[in-house]
Amino acid sequence: MTVNAKDNIVAFAKQVGADYKELRELLQRLGSLPTDVVTSSQLQTQLTQFENKLKGGELAENLDTLFEIAQKINSIVSDNEVARSLTETLNSIKERLTALENTATLDLLTVYNNAKNGVAQ
Repeated sequence: MTVNAKDNIVAFAKQVGADYKELRELLQRLGSLPTDVVTSSQLQTQLTQFENKLKGGELAENLDTLFEIAQKINSIVSDNEVARSLTETLNSIKERLTALENTATLDLLTVYNNAKNGVAQ
């Protein structure tokens, strides 16, 4: 089957028409979007407030980066009791992460299908 120039032009025109229709529908949907959008400065203000809340409030200038916080922690860790407590906490976190990793390898699809079909585990 040979395709001539006329068929190519017709196919092109149909595609342009379909794309034009899709764009018109998109513009109509965009026109019906709510106008109460958030400005960049409002978003930045909210992010800053959220960041401060995560940090526990405004931090002093000498503790506003992770490096400075790490330095402060290092100065505190020189106390052996603090170091021991931190080590125990980190080991506990490691054990919990290991348990989570083991749970993550659980075959959820099989569990779901068994539950759906009434198969006891």
